[in-house]
Amino acid sequence: MTDLDPNAFRGHLNDVIARFTATSAPVNEVRAAHLAAELRRTIGNLPFVKGPFVEMLPDFEKGASLEALHASGRLHTAWAAFGANAPGVWRRPLHAHQDDALGRTDNFLVATGTGSGKTESFLYPLVEDILAAGDLHRPGVRAILVYPLNALANDQMNRIASLLFRDLGDPGITLGRYTGQVKARATRAEEATRLRSSPSFVDIFGEDAGVPDHWLLARDEMRAKPPHILITNYAMLEHILLLPTNRPLLATADLRWIVLDEIHTYAGAQAIEVSFLLRRLKAHLGMPDGQVRCVGTSASLDPARKAELADFAARLFGEPFAGAGSVITSRRKLHPRLVAARPSGLAPDRWAEAGELAKVAREIMSSSHAMSVEDWNLEARLLALPELALDPGPSLGDALIDRLAGFEEVHAIARPFEGGAMPLGALADHVFPGVGAAAVPALVGLVAIGVIATSPDARVFPLLPARYHLISRVPDRIGVALAVDKPDGVEAVVIGTEHGRDDRPAFELFVCRNCGEPYLEAFLGPEGFEPAAGSGPRHVLRLVPGAVAAEEEEEEEEIDVPQLVHIDPANGRVLEPDDPGALALEDIPLAHDEDDGNDYLRRCAACNHRSSCYSEPIATVRPGD
Repeated sequence: MTDLDPNAFRGHLNDVIARFTATSAPVNEVRAAHLAAELRRTIGNLPFVKGPFVEMLPDFEKGASLEALHASGRLHTAWAAFGANAPGVWRRPLHAHQDDALGRTDNFLVATGTGSGKTESFLYPLVEDILAAGDLHRPGVRAILVYPLNALANDQMNRIASLLFRDLGDPGITLGRYTGQVKARATRAEEATRLRSSPSFVDIFGEDAGVPDHWLLARDEMRAKPPHILITNYAMLEHILLLPTNRPLLATADLRWIVLDEIHTYAGAQAIEVSFLLRRLKAHLGMPDGQVRCVGTSASLDPARKAELADFAARLFGEPFAGAGSVITSRRKLHPRLVAARPSGLAPDRWAEAGELAKVAREIMSSSHAMSVEDWNLEARLLALPELALDPGPSLGDALIDRLAGFEEVHAIARPFEGGAMPLGALADHVFPGVGAAAVPALVGLVAIGVIATSPDARVFPLLPARYHLISRVPDRIGVALAVDKPDGVEAVVIGTEHGRDDRPAFELFVCRNCGEPYLEAFLGPEGFEPAAGSGPRHVLRLVPGAVAAEEEEEEEEIDVPQLVHIDPANGRVLEPDDPGALALEDIPLAHDEDDGNDYLRRCAACNHRSSCYSEPIATVRPGD
């Protein structure tokens, strides 16, 4: 998408989610045409997406590059392969907190923000320590990385694999993941086939690449030759210590590092369990205190409470942390060119037009062609934007930095972000006060131009490192409020609540996965049918009685006959058939499951469908996550 218009994207995304939600369990148009139309209309009007919000992410204070650290003798000679395999990262200055971590020899916490390179803050010093210790031909766990979720473990495994086997050229450090996702009896060949088909592996190593030999995949090969770096979770780590089958994994361990990622997740009883687990691990290996390096990372720790964080880490790991000095934090800084501001000469409507210039530039860049300053100036003349004409520079990004750094609008957008993200409209009013509706398109054009002002030289800070955020969710519940005088008995489709207009009950809507027959879930209470679970039994009510499915010839199981019930739509009370205002619904018999004690609909009353994958043939009208 080359058009960087967050409002347009929000509208598009909202429409897509609405269509998906409405069609995830569509209502049968023949059996309940009014309900189907009302459901589409109601869902189509829902605000599924909030925002946009604008977040400014100034760059971090910088330290030395890996290249400079290697030249000064601070890194092992094996790091030299980085220069050929990942030259951009090799020459790019590290963040100051990453440089700080590489120079440490003690236990530490990394309490830096999202996207700050926390993984490299422990991974670089860990890999350097393993390389410096040498003897890589000898198997044995030297570092245990513990993640609270398998998804995090998988993501980090790929990042670590790319560092070891691509960037460092496979210096001999072995890597293995020992979690429940690695099946107990899976062979290396099976795991390799699964791994090579994953998009992340293809992105890192290419479509035709094989899995490096030092990347251990199967449990049996990890037990036979334990990896130097072991990725796991705390539940599996406990199994490793408890089960004799897994004992060989630690038999030759020379444990030097324990890393707890997302350390803030270990709280309360879980923190106590993990604390005892780490002490058992050290006791199992016969390790005295002070022999292992301990690192914790999190983007959710409060840097202002360093002493408390260090005390928590010391109690969790059972190892000493040197107070506030053991907590690594980060500092972001504005671009050093943002010093003196002057008027740009562009009115808000002209900034909105500048978005077209940025769109042209992104279209050229997306085609893998570099846009020159001359090309930019030509497009600026065609769009009658002489204020954005650039002086010659080493690159378009550098020339844009030179031009935009003095504009007062750029200063205005860059400085309010110390408190975090802002709603697009609020920021637009701040940057372009008093212009009303013209402020938002002007800000969109300004941001679209500003984010291109990035130098190809990684040592130069980006001028306006902005990003948009959109928050989307689907409704938790879609229900139906009833009325006796409305088509299909539907008074309204009700979103997210158990009661509609006049406090009438809104029963949750279910739809047959096979034919779209609509059903309502209700619970029989002392006053009648209620929309929320209580002490009474669950009922499944068919909204439109009739159209009974034909009995299958081979059917041996007796099918219970549905019973008509009559209720007052205003309150759910059970009425007699001839009572005024009584609405007829079909009460479908449910089957009781002795194992879990719940009642389930066995088959759709309209089409006889029985699900082989789900407990019921019907589903709620919401697509889940």
